[in-house]
Amino acid sequence: MVERLSLSDNTLLSSYGDHIQRYRFAERFCVGRRVLDAGCGIGYGSHHLAINGARSVHALDISPEAISQASQLFVRSNLSFQQADVQEVGQFTETYDAVVNFENLEHLTDPKKFVSGTAKISKTLITSTPNGDLTVLDASGNPANRFHVKEFTADELVGLLSPHFSKIDLYGQWLTHAGRLRQIKRSFPWKPTTLIAVCFRN
Repeated sequence: MVERLSLSDNTLLSSYGDHIQRYRFAERFCVGRRVLDAGCGIGYGSHHLAINGARSVHALDISPEAISQASQLFVRSNLSFQQADVQEVGQFTETYDAVVNFENLEHLTDPKKFVSGTAKISKTLITSTPNGDLTVLDASGNPANRFHVKEFTADELVGLLSPHFSKIDLYGQWLTHAGRLRQIKRSFPWKPTTLIAVCFRN
């Protein structure tokens, strides 16, 4: 099993509403622009940006199965898919107006490499990750979600991004049923379940 939405497996499909809201948020930074969707999964978000004003969307995922499914499901002249490790984007020769990277940072073994690479190919990064202040840890002190390497607090996320981007606007996503239930269950102060950062460099 992988932690990825699939139209042929509804195990995680209930999370679609949470996920697509992030792409709707990103639209304003993508209209008329050349966009790289780094960590696109099966491509529903890439497609969303492509039909809502992006000049072009080039989408990457490390999974050949996900890219195969995306390429079959979403066919548009301004949308393309490629199997690639997002941690290697710094080696791309092409540049982009914006890079979108949703719910992917927490899966990376070297997020610093991804962020520094992104800053080489784009002046704008829109990224999201689970809020580390709400992380449930296992007995070893690692995220209980076995697919996650690291879940960042707001301060840690800014610390990761700020060496490479001069302006960072931090947002939170929590106005969803899943977010509200998670807050109630854990009895935490009201904090967003997902952190969203919009980063710019000069």
